[in-house]
Amino acid sequence: MPHGSAVPARLVNTAPSAGPPDGAAPLAIEGGDPVRTTPFPADAAREPVTDQEPVTALEAEFAHFLDVPPWAAVACASPAGARTLALDALALPEHGEVVVPALLAEDIATACLDRGWRVVPAEVDTDAVTLAPRGLAGAVSERSGLAVITHAYGHPASMPELMRLAADHDIPALEDATSALGASSRGQAAGTFGDIALFAFGAGHLIDAPGALLVARDEGRARDLRAARDGAAGPELAGTASVALAQLRDARERLEARRRLAWHLTEQLRGMRAVVRMPHGRHIRHAYDCYVVRLRSLLWSRSVEESVAALRAEGIPCEPAARPSLHRDGRVREPLGEADPRLAEERFPVSIRLPGEMLRIPLPATATTRDMDDVAAALRKLEHAST
Repeated sequence: MPHGSAVPARLVNTAPSAGPPDGAAPLAIEGGDPVRTTPFPADAAREPVTDQEPVTALEAEFAHFLDVPPWAAVACASPAGARTLALDALALPEHGEVVVPALLAEDIATACLDRGWRVVPAEVDTDAVTLAPRGLAGAVSERSGLAVITHAYGHPASMPELMRLAADHDIPALEDATSALGASSRGQAAGTFGDIALFAFGAGHLIDAPGALLVARDEGRARDLRAARDGAAGPELAGTASVALAQLRDARERLEARRRLAWHLTEQLRGMRAVVRMPHGRHIRHAYDCYVVRLRSLLWSRSVEESVAALRAEGIPCEPAARPSLHRDGRVREPLGEADPRLAEERFPVSIRLPGEMLRIPLPATATTRDMDDVAAALRKLEHAST
C-alpha cells in the first residue's frame, strides 16, 4: 500500500482473490481458456487544443503543473531533439565521462556515446530501479562531467541524496523524468531537481504526444535552450504542443485514476509467494507510469519472455520491464577499457538480476478495477503453473 495514501473502500475487495486450487485450468498458451477475451482498455485519443499560441501555453501550464517559474519550461518537437538540446547545454569535453544508471538509460547512453563521450554505468536501487546513491558514488571519477538520474516507472529516484553527491563532485545532473510526471520526492516534484530535466512524451506515458519538454533550474540556461530550440524548430512543434496541451489539461484526473488502479491491483496481489508487488518508497508520491511486478527467480520456473507470452495469451498486455544492464554493452565497455574496475560484474548484482524478473503492465486511466482483477487472476494462474 502506498505510504500515507488511503485507498477508497469501494475500490478494494475486503480480501484478495484466492489462489487457484490444485488442478486449476491450464494456461491459455497451453490450450486452456484465457482469463479475458475482450481487448484491454487503452487511453482515449485527445483532440488538439485550438489555442492561438499552443507552444507558449504548453510551457506556461507545464511550469504551473510542476510549480516552477514560467520561464523554466521549454517545449520540444521530439524526445530526440530535446536530448540533443540538453546535452548541448551540458557539454562535456571530448572523451568526458557521463554516469548513467545501468538500467533504463539506453536512449541517453546512446546519445552520449554518439558524441564521443564515455558512459559509465552505475548500480541501481533494488526496489525503485533508479540510480542508487552508492552506485553514483562508486562510478564518479576526476573525468566525470555529468550524472544522468532516471526515474523508473513513475517512482522517483533518491533525488536529495543524489543531488548532494553530484554537488560534492561538482558535476551537473540531467534528470530524466519521462516516467514521473506528477511524482514527487519529499514534496518536491520530479523534474525540478536536476540542472536540466527531460520529459519525453510518448506511448504509455501520461502525455503520449510525440513531443518532449525540458525544464531548467537556471533562467539563463532556459533562455539559451529556448533560443537553440527556436533556431531548429519546424512547423511540427505547434502541432505536437497542441496535442500535449490537451492531455496536460486533464493529466491530474488521469494520474489519480492510475493511482487508484495501482492501489487496487497491489491489494489483489497480496499473499502471492512468487510475485512481488510494485514497491512504494517512503516520502514519495508515485506516478505509476505502468505497473511492474517481479517474479521471484528462485521460485519461478519460466523465463521472463515465456512469462510475457503466457500472460499475453491470457489477454493481459505486458512486456519485459528492462533490457540487460549497460555494463555488459560492448559500446559502453570499449571506450572505458576492459580493465576498468567500475565495469566489474560484482558491482552490478541488482542490474544483472532484475531484467530477468520484471514485467511491466500498462495502467490506462480508462481501465477499471475489474480489469485489474483480471490482471491479478492471470498472474495467480501463471504463478500456479510456474512454481
